[in-house]
Amino acid sequence: MNPSIPVVLTFVVSLGALAASPAVAQMQMQQGGQMQMQEGMKMDTGTEGVFEGQGKVVALVPAKNQVVLQHGEIKGFMGPMTMGYDLASKSLAKSLKPGDSVKFKIDGAKKKIVAISRIAPSK
Repeated sequence: MNPSIPVVLTFVVSLGALAASPAVAQMQMQQGGQMQMQEGMKMDTGTEGVFEGQGKVVALVPAKNQVVLQHGEIKGFMGPMTMGYDLASKSLAKSLKPGDSVKFKIDGAKKKIVAISRIAPSK
């Protein structure tokens, strides 16, 4: 076995963990990076209406008025994914922080979060 293989594997695994971090997600959004949909993910484009979802705040990007959410399926709109969303108003993000569990409403036509609030942890 080549002695450099464990080093390469460690580097690749470390790089994969780094790519999944909230700081990297925020950096990508601040630099105008696009979040890519993975195979099997679906987004019903051109969908009219307001849709409800639940998820977790991964990062806040105040300079772009965006929130990065890791969410489950938004029925009738899109499958589960981690993605940055524009906020309809800057005030929507004031009480949020990374790690918060949230419920939200998204305008399907504008692809903007129109309401978002923390979900109280279950006791």
